[in-house]
Parts: sequence; C-alpha cells; structure tokens
Amino acid sequence: MEKLIYSICYYHTRRRERNLARHLGSFLSLDNKNELVICAMVDSYDPVVHNKAKKDIKACIKRLIKTHSPQDIDTDITVLTSYNWGGTILGLWMVHRYAYEKYIDFYCELPSDIYISHFEEDFNFVEANRLAEVKEIFDSNLEYIYVGETNRSHPSLKGRGEIKKENNRKPMSVRCPHRDYEKWTDGGFYFSNTERLLTAEKEIGIFHKGDQNTQWDHFYDGVDMGEVGFPTSLAEKNLSFGAIFRGEYMTFTAEGHTSLDSSKIFSYLGPHYFPLDEKEIAQNLPYRAKEEIDRVISTLMQQGWMFRGCGSDYPPYTEKWSEALSLGIGSKFTDGLSVIDMGCGYGRFLNFLLIKNIKKFTYYGFEISGPKNGDILTSFNKKIYAHLNDADRKISFGFINDNNTTSEAIKNCDTLLLGSVFTHIRIEDAIEVIKKYEKILEKENGSVVFSSIMGDEYSLIDEGCYGCKKTYGVVRHTNKEIRQLTLNGKYQVEKITTFQTPNVGFDHTMYKLKK
Repeated sequence: MEKLIYSICYYHTRRRERNLARHLGSFLSLDNKNELVICAMVDSYDPVVHNKAKKDIKACIKRLIKTHSPQDIDTDITVLTSYNWGGTILGLWMVHRYAYEKYIDFYCELPSDIYISHFEEDFNFVEANRLAEVKEIFDSNLEYIYVGETNRSHPSLKGRGEIKKENNRKPMSVRCPHRDYEKWTDGGFYFSNTERLLTAEKEIGIFHKGDQNTQWDHFYDGVDMGEVGFPTSLAEKNLSFGAIFRGEYMTFTAEGHTSLDSSKIFSYLGPHYFPLDEKEIAQNLPYRAKEEIDRVISTLMQQGWMFRGCGSDYPPYTEKWSEALSLGIGSKFTDGLSVIDMGCGYGRFLNFLLIKNIKKFTYYGFEISGPKNGDILTSFNKKIYAHLNDADRKISFGFINDNNTTSEAIKNCDTLLLGSVFTHIRIEDAIEVIKKYEKILEKENGSVVFSSIMGDEYSLIDEGCYGCKKTYGVVRHTNKEIRQLTLNGKYQVEKITTFQTPNVGFDHTMYKLKK
C-alpha cells in the first residue's frame, strides 16, 4: 500500500507558525495513509534546546489539528532536528535517512511505494491535488531521482519546468569556486521515493556537502551547496531529475492552499494574530510593538495579501530601516517634509513619521497594481490613514502606473524614497524610474534615496518572485550599476549607511542621489 511522507523544512528560530498552519491544511486534505515530518533547523548544538524545539513544534501541530477538528485525527507526527547548517537539502537528507531506518525490512530492502514530498516551509502547492500530478510525472519517468520545481517554464512541455544549466547563472558566493558543470532545479520542493533517494545516496553520499560546523548561509549553503549543489552532484554521476513549473504549480504559503479555516488558524496562533477591522487599526496608530504589527499583517493576509517580509517588519529592524531612509532625507526630515514613498507596502514609513511626531508633511505612497499585493495594500492604506488628512498633513495613496497621481506627487514633493525597490528590479528599469522622477532631482535640495544590495558582480536572482515579470527575489549591484543611476554623472551619489536585517544574510546599503 502506498504511503506518503509529507516533509517540511522548518527554521524553528524564526518560528513562522503560519507556514506550518498552511502546510497542515494541505496535509490534512490528503488521505490518512500519510505521515507528517517536520525537519527543524535550530541555531544551537544544545540537546536541551533541540528537545524543547521538538516539544514546541509537536504542541503547535496538535493544537492546530484540535482547532481544525473537534474529533481526533489519527496521524503520525515526527519532528527531526539538526543544527542549522544545511537548509532544505539537509532537511531532504534527514527525512530520507529517517524513512530508510524506519522502513527498511529484514532483508535490507526498501519498499518502492513510500514517497517523500519535501517542502521548503515558504512553499506550497496552489492546490493540494497538484501533488497527484507530480507523482504521475515521477512514476512515469523511472530515471528521475526526484521531481523539483523551477521558475522557468519548459518551452515545449506544458506545466513542466526547465532544468537550469551553468550558463543560466554566475557564482553567487565567492566562497564557492564556480564548478565546471552545473545543472539544477530551484529549491522550494522535492518529490521522490525511498528507493530512488537511496540510489542517490549510494552515488553521491550525503546530499549537502557544506560545512556542518558553520551556521547556514543563504548563498553558500542554500544555493551553491544546496539547490544547485545537490542536483549538480547527481548530474555528475549521470543521474537525472525533472521539474514542474513554479508559476503553475507552486506558491509561497502566504497565499497557498489550505484546508483550515483561516480564522481558526489565527485563533490558535494567539490573540495578537487576530485580524482586525481597519477602523480599529486606524484608531490605534501608530503601531509599534511586534504584536501590533502581527495584527496588521494578519488583517492583510486574511484579504489575500502575499506577505513577503525580508526581516525588517518587526522591531527593532523596522525602525532601523525607516531611520536609514530618514538619514538619507537628512535635514529635511522635520516639519514640512514632502516625500514620495515608492513601494510603500502597508505604510511603514508613514507610520514612522507618526512615531517621530512629524506634525506637518506631504506624503504619497505608491504600489504596483496587482490582486495579491498592491490592490490590497492600497485599499487598506486608504482606509486606515484617511482620517489623518488635515490642513497640516496631506496623505495620498495610489498606483505607480497612475500618471495623473504620480505627476501631482512630483509637483508637490522634493524627495523620492525607494526603499527595497532597486533590490528587486533590473538596472535598466531602475534607470527608467530615475528618469521618470528626474524633476525631483532638478528641484532645489531635491533628492532620491534608495537602497541597494552590493555584490562582487551584478546578478538577478529568482525571477518573478513578486508576482510579475521583471521582478526578482534579490538583485545585487556593483559600483558600476550605482554609477549608472547617476545618469552618466549628471547627479551625485552619496553613500548614507549600511545595515543588515535578520534571516537575510547580506547588507542593505542606503544611497542618496542629488544634483
């Protein structure tokens, strides 16, 4: 009889229990011949910490199940822990070894009908029934060690992902020399069975070749040694693998399928996760504490927002982020301030103005139009901040492609804020943004403040990450790209500050353009 091990690689230190809740919804929609395994990464070697992590996660899952159904649900829950050194591929290795030790028989043979569906915690299927389609692809291609996911569609195979090769990328980490040969899928999902993963182990050994005594690093362990390193090691042994197309099958769990009623999920997670009516949020501005920010985010997620935090949403990092922008504004950060906040999100910088007691200002917040992001954010912002408009404060929200509103904003403001905008678009598009808002730079004391993630070379990572083409999970710049933003030296560029937010692994550098 076929059995599925549903496995989630979960970073326990970050404790994004929403991700567990959404995966649990998908898991519970499957039949009862399945087993849930959490591969938890812990930032400690201390066995006491690991035992506590196991108890915490099991308690979380059991309470979620109880919240979902008044009846007991008969399902196996196993929590495996490891020091946090290898990420998702380490998690795949852990669940493989767990299955091997549990299901190998007296004759040292493994059944071939035990399947493993392994997820990075942030990824899920758009619909749980897509798992059956993946299994069909896997079963019909006996040469595949696994089926993964990629963000490029195969040009001739409907719904299938295109396997990536060495000419698709340049090395992302100076600590990992560029291999002579690379072939890989992206890192959100892996589907296989015990038999084929054992074949992989016999050929390449442990799946992740990183340093087990060094804490996980996104580019080195997550990419070079992980989502690229593992399949490349397979390819070097003439083992093959397949892929589904992320854009058709996968989603970040913030918008993913779940069988759980959302209100029940949030009611378990604690009172500060209860979504609020926008009027209640508006009455309690500005929000400061993590619990208050959680409730803002929960309210937006209930409406369908794809939450894509990079670690700066919570104190003290949200203040550091806004303070870095204010340093770029400089002496103008006082009463009379006039700013355009492109990529304004849920109004964090506007909330910062309220915290800093700026009493007189002009503020325009713009977002990209889209049903899972900008449309929800703009509607939300208009509702909760509208009552602040008075003779001293002009507040307006709209969309980046609304030429009438953007023209009005350019006329009324002398500062453009681009916090974490150029870090997600191509340099060509960033230059076009500068050109569109160039009239601001031509004003007396006009300036453009923007953030960048600097690297040894210009690179575009994870295309389509923000739900539309030509957006990327990370864009890394060199000094060359920073110079290009001066429009061939027409404007001066000044480095303001550098800071890092948690769970990201690289620095944000704030710059200011001026005449």
